Amino acid sequence: HHSAPTYWMKLLKLGFKVAIADQVEDAALAKGLVKRDIIKMMSPGCIDELEGLSSDAPNYVMAVHEIPETKRWCMAVADVSTGELRFGLIKSIDRLSEYLELFEPKEILCRKFFLETLKKRCAQYTNRKPVLFGTLPEGALQDLEGQKQLFRDIFGFDKLEIDNTNLDSGSGSLIYALIKHFISMHASVKQFLKIKPLKEKDTFVLNDTAIRDLEVFETAHQRKVEGSLYRQINQTLTPMGARKLRWNLAHPFLLTDPIKDRHNAVSELLACGEKQISKIRNLLKGFSDIERLSTRIIGKNIRPQELGRIRDSLSRALEINQTLQAEDVKFSKLLCSFINDLGQARGVLNKFENAIQESPGQLGEGHLVFKQGFDAALDELVDFSIHGHQQVENYLEKLKSETGIHSLKIKFHKTFGLVIEVTKSNLSKVPDFFVRRQTMVNCERFVTEELREIDEHLVSAKEKAIQKEMELYQSFVDDLSIHQNDLKSVSYSIAYIDMIQSFCWLSLKFDYCKPLLVGHDSLLTLEGSRHPVVEFFVGRHDFVPNDIKIDPNTKQILITGPNMAGKSTVMRQIAIGLILNQIGCFVPAIHAELPVFDGLYTRVGASDDLSRGLSTFMVEMTESAYILRNATSRSLVILDEVGRGTSTEDGLAIATAILEYISKSLNCWTMFATHYHELIDFAKNSSHIKLMKTEVLDKDGGISFTHRLVPGASGSSFGLEVAQLAGIPKGILDRAKYFLNAQRESDASLKQISDDSISDVKQESDSLAASSQSSQEASLFDGHHSENLVSDVSLLKLKDRLEKISINKTTPMRALSILNDLKVLACSASSKSLFDDRQN
Repeated sequence: HHSAPTYWMKLLKLGFKVAIADQVEDAALAKGLVKRDIIKMMSPGCIDELEGLSSDAPNYVMAVHEIPETKRWCMAVADVSTGELRFGLIKSIDRLSEYLELFEPKEILCRKFFLETLKKRCAQYTNRKPVLFGTLPEGALQDLEGQKQLFRDIFGFDKLEIDNTNLDSGSGSLIYALIKHFISMHASVKQFLKIKPLKEKDTFVLNDTAIRDLEVFETAHQRKVEGSLYRQINQTLTPMGARKLRWNLAHPFLLTDPIKDRHNAVSELLACGEKQISKIRNLLKGFSDIERLSTRIIGKNIRPQELGRIRDSLSRALEINQTLQAEDVKFSKLLCSFINDLGQARGVLNKFENAIQESPGQLGEGHLVFKQGFDAALDELVDFSIHGHQQVENYLEKLKSETGIHSLKIKFHKTFGLVIEVTKSNLSKVPDFFVRRQTMVNCERFVTEELREIDEHLVSAKEKAIQKEMELYQSFVDDLSIHQNDLKSVSYSIAYIDMIQSFCWLSLKFDYCKPLLVGHDSLLTLEGSRHPVVEFFVGRHDFVPNDIKIDPNTKQILITGPNMAGKSTVMRQIAIGLILNQIGCFVPAIHAELPVFDGLYTRVGASDDLSRGLSTFMVEMTESAYILRNATSRSLVILDEVGRGTSTEDGLAIATAILEYISKSLNCWTMFATHYHELIDFAKNSSHIKLMKTEVLDKDGGISFTHRLVPGASGSSFGLEVAQLAGIPKGILDRAKYFLNAQRESDASLKQISDDSISDVKQESDSLAASSQSSQEASLFDGHHSENLVSDVSLLKLKDRLEKISINKTTPMRALSILNDLKVLACSASSKSLFDDRQN
């Protein structure tokens, strides 16, 4: 049975539920068959075994429910392994995908009739990550009295309360149903001490698009943790610290004060010096997941080896406490509170003194868990069960002397207990008081009355020792569960200190700087700004830092330049700088002055959503619409090549309109990268938009990228040059150049024809106007007659232009261009009126 967990862990990872059955009565007292029953059920989202959990990520169960009275949707997420429980109302079930990406649940529960609809809504997410779906207990959703009783028993109040605020009467039914679900799984629920909101106050939530585009937790294409922002900056050394960092990355602060508190904490710890920080890191390396282990204490299913880990971790917590308190650095109030809270480990640690062995073994042996001296009765039983074997050895020597059988052995048999084994050749020497028990091929087995008595004493002593050990262990665990708050407090403090030292280590090893927080009417400055992930993969010396300064009067930056020149990297590193700054971390730059943003919105890359029947362009427009609805003047918006999912004309029109709306209405901080060079002229006419480009140098007939963002606009997308760098065969490139030159010549020819036509029309119109003015019979009707002459001339020019077009050789794109030229020609001619007051 000790190997069973290996198998059920495999089943859980495959998405199965596992039920564990065991004896529920003493076999010695049972009449007939020993009663057995299911003692525990586990599922991917309902597990507290550390071996089945990811150490650096929560393990959530998510539940959704529409409150019948108000028709409002609510959501709850819970982690059985840590006792984290969150609840809140959501605007719409259509926003479900955002919460899936944010919480990454292992299970999702809802009412039975909604289950199939829910599965379809989650299809895009479940195509990438396995999720077990289940139903909420329907009766619990209607049991108002049960809700009140449960809330009184667990939380100490009748109504659902979050941050001392009572919610709707219908809101509590989801929490109650979720807890009843855990109870039906035979899981402990006493660890749920408090209900937190879905969203922490004073923070904003990174939406699923930003998390994907910035590759916060996994890479966008391969969906790997390696290469993500989280993996790169994660210098934490404890599971609690890693989970806290993960949560903070998705929930940056909105207010200045908590950001400053963390910045100051990082500075204070840095002041201790690298040597002391390294000492703290060494102490943290051996830290166990006491947050989750304390939950196993409450559930009374913690193993002795895990208690040993808790004891060792508490000891390390006290060492960290003493190390930091011995420093001359004056710590801020916030950091001091966490350092002091580590002192609560002492009270719990005293419980372990002279109790658990240094390296405890499994229960069931009677002598592998508790230290000698912990319990006198246990010591006596253990002493006899262990040293009783010496009696067997003494009796064996006695029998050899009395019988003269020197090869005689005493062995343990699972059926007969202790037996005397005599070879066939020595059977003649067997005395009469030997009682035969078993005949074997090469030997026979016997017992004696004295050996039976020794055996009974040994077995009895061991059984009693095992029973006593179990009683003492259960009592010890019960006593420890009283200190749940102390363990949680130490765990929370370690998580915070671990995250702060992680920020320190980043600063020491990768030259991060402390940002200066400025207002939104100040200059945004990043000197020597770097992208932490790209820098790691290309190497510190090969990465090109960028100086970025954005004036609050020109908050929209239009970036042009070819692919591979670094537009996306620069934009992403600004966004990453925002996130790191607003979680209290230093940023990868030489100097930084940053405002505190109220949101971060991105639209990067191209992908479809087949599960919802959305094309690439539809996804692009949906995400852009979300930004335009939610961004404010205090937000940062990253837009990369908006409009590329449709035709050039439509895409350009949409990109222009979006940029215009952002600059004139939203006025948010915006990085707008584009290949539409037509936007450059639009930007030049706007006082709010600044033109920037990624620098490209001509080199030996080709191009080279400096990856520097500089003022100005790029005159070309360098598509053929980039294709050459990518390895497109020379023959294809030569042919592409031919087509490109032909297109340019055609454009020039069309433009010349258009210019000539307009010039001719202008000359004819001016001549007719002069003739009309010199006529003594000029009248209103003469004016109309003159205008008709102009139209006649225009028609001649248009006819001449159309006759020169070869329809069979004209591409759709060229046709649209020609149509535009003809429109210009016609408008230019008709706008030349013979009336000075322009009344036609």
